Amino acid sequence: LIVDSQQISLDNLMDNVPSIERLVLDYSCVHTFRDFGTSTRKLKMISLAHCKIYDLDGINTLTNLIELRLAHNDIQDLTPLAMHETLQIADLSHNQINSVVACEML
Repeated sequence: LIVDSQQISLDNLMDNVPSIERLVLDYSCVHTFRDFGTSTRKLKMISLAHCKIYDLDGINTLTNLIELRLAHNDIQDLTPLAMHETLQIADLSHNQINSVVACEML
């Protein structure tokens, strides 16, 4: 599925599929996790590769997240991932991560 969060409300999209556990939106136009709102609590896997994401703020609403695929984005700061105790897989390759210390937090 490819979406543009400036044209389609991702919060409304998630409201229509409340029990979805896996979501692949590679190559979509999603710049921040805040676009998802709070309807993502059951999501266990999300893939947003090549989406020009630059900010992980709002990712804390994905409380059941086990797998996160964010390759080929513009992410620099991994601090918002520090509190994700359920996260087991994180593909953050080809980003702009500015600190190895940030990776150690995971």
